[in-house]
Amino acid sequence: MSDRVATLYGSLQTLRNRYVYFLLAIAAGSIAFAITQTDESRLSISQLPLGLAVIFWSLSFFSGCRNQVFHGQIQLLNLEILRVKEGAHEISGSNADAIRVGADYLKERIKEAEKPQTFHAKWQFWFYIFGAILFIIWHICEMYLRAL
Repeated sequence: MSDRVATLYGSLQTLRNRYVYFLLAIAAGSIAFAITQTDESRLSISQLPLGLAVIFWSLSFFSGCRNQVFHGQIQLLNLEILRVKEGAHEISGSNADAIRVGADYLKERIKEAEKPQTFHAKWQFWFYIFGAILFIIWHICEMYLRAL
């Protein structure tokens, strides 16, 4: 891999990680904010949208964590593929057939890990958005109830 490609790849990984951590931070911050907004409130049916929002934000946080776990597994598998292809892996060594079989096996493992990683990456965002919509609905309900 050329230095330019490696630099671009590293930049893309940095951007991806910042995005995931940004969503993790706003989900955690949203949960904390919701708690501060209701710490002296009595439990009522009008709190239901806020409770659902907190559940969605929690799901967003969970999905972000799982996304990172699967992403880490994929990165390790990619590293193992490089080691195998270079003939530096202790199992395959420099045997051409073992290198081919080992690389194919690792590629299949990557495909298996990409499915849940993609699922969690997508739903981390959407769970957060659903929570935000429910928070707005809760806020409008609270404003309406105070106006009565």
